[in-house]
Amino acid sequence: MIEYLKGNLIKLEPSFMLLECNGIGYGLKIALSTYDVLQSKLHQNILVYTYFQVREDAHLLYGFASEEEKKIFLMLIGISGIGGNTALTVLSGLSTQEIYYALEQQNVTAFQSIKGIGEKTAQRIILELKDKLKTLKTSQLSTKINEIEQLKMDAIQGLVHMGLKKQDVEKRVDELLKQGINKIDEIIRGVLKLNKK
Repeated sequence: MIEYLKGNLIKLEPSFMLLECNGIGYGLKIALSTYDVLQSKLHQNILVYTYFQVREDAHLLYGFASEEEKKIFLMLIGISGIGGNTALTVLSGLSTQEIYYALEQQNVTAFQSIKGIGEKTAQRIILELKDKLKTLKTSQLSTKINEIEQLKMDAIQGLVHMGLKKQDVEKRVDELLKQGINKIDEIIRGVLKLNKK
C-alpha cells in the first residue's frame, strides 16, 4: 500500500495533480478541497497522503492534503454504492468540518446538496459514517462540533452587541452554518442582510 508520496508538485487541476517523485510522475485524482490547499504550492516539494485502488478495469491513485480527509474518503468508499469518484465529489462539496457537522446534526439535506447524492444515499452516509466515526475512538468529531458551537456563540454575541435580540438571530446563525459558512464576519454580515429583508 502506498501511504503517502513526497515530491515536486508539477501540475495541479481541480480534480487532478501530477507529483514527481525521484524522476517518476504520479497522476493522482483529488478533491476540490485538496486542490484549494495545494494551490499555493505549485512547483514545491510537498507530502500527499494517498490511496491506491486496484480494479479490474483500472489502477487508480487518489491524493489527499490531510490524513483526516483520507480517513473520511476510506469510510465513504466503504459504503455500498459509493465509489472513489462519488467520495471525491462529497469531499469537494463539503469540507471535513461541514461533514462532521452534518453527521452530528443528521442533516440529510447537506449531503443531498451534492451532485449525484440522492436521499437514500445521504441517509446511508449519515447512518454508516456516524457509527464508523464513533468506533475510531477519536475526539475529532467532538472537537469539530465544539469549534462550530464556539463560532455560533461568538456570532450570536456579536450580533446581540449590535442591538439584535438573541432569539431572533439564533435560527439565522444556524441556517448560515448549515450552508457551510464558517467565518464569523461572513455569518454576522449574512444575518444582518437577512434582517434587512
